[in-house]
Amino acid sequence: MAVLQAKQRELLGVLWFETVLTLATVGLRWYTRQFIRGHIGWDDRFLAISWVSIYHYPMISSFAILTIYALRGVLANNSC
Repeated sequence: MAVLQAKQRELLGVLWFETVLTLATVGLRWYTRQFIRGHIGWDDRFLAISWVSIYHYPMISSFAILTIYALRGVLANNSC
């Protein structure tokens, strides 16, 4: 059981690290296109839309992992 809990923490860490890393990359690209080139293209808009779509995956995964973790703890404490 402790091995699964460690893997859950690792999974959440990796998911959120990748999400923050892609946010920084997309944000820097958006900033560069906005202020250095002077305009944002259609590809940048699609990139931002795809990032928003991908952002929901770690949120749902975190909720699912934490819910399962909590339910396992409740079920383990209630079993006699």
